[in-house]
Amino acid sequence: MEQIKDTKDDTLGDGYTCSEHMILAFADRLGYEMETALKMSCGLSGGMAQGKTCGAVVAAFMIISYKYSSGKPNDQFSRELIYQIIQEFSHRFILRNGSIECKKILLQNHIDFQNPEDMKQLREKGICNPVVAYTAELLAGILTEDF
Repeated sequence: MEQIKDTKDDTLGDGYTCSEHMILAFADRLGYEMETALKMSCGLSGGMAQGKTCGAVVAAFMIISYKYSSGKPNDQFSRELIYQIIQEFSHRFILRNGSIECKKILLQNHIDFQNPEDMKQLREKGICNPVVAYTAELLAGILTEDF
């Protein structure tokens, strides 16, 4: 499997969020315009700032969509393929992390999403780093599979 950029366990200390790291990790491989993609992914971290679906996971969904979408309305074939791949990705992610919800993943690490001190600790201790690294590895594998 090809090496993925920016997914080592110490990468979230550079100012980028989990979702932005996913976008950065796959930009060269898929050839999308990085600045626009980073701008579009900025608000996804922290479960879209609500503790919902993990920002790295949502960014992975965006990357899957980018790779497999024809970009044409009414293209039911590519839409259904994307849904199938996202469901498979989600299933594998949940097997490893117990949930795709940011809030639940953080609670497993004794981090309360609503507590500012906990959130500061999250960044200082790099609690999301292994999740982002796994998300990138999982996505890299998924993108090479036949669906």
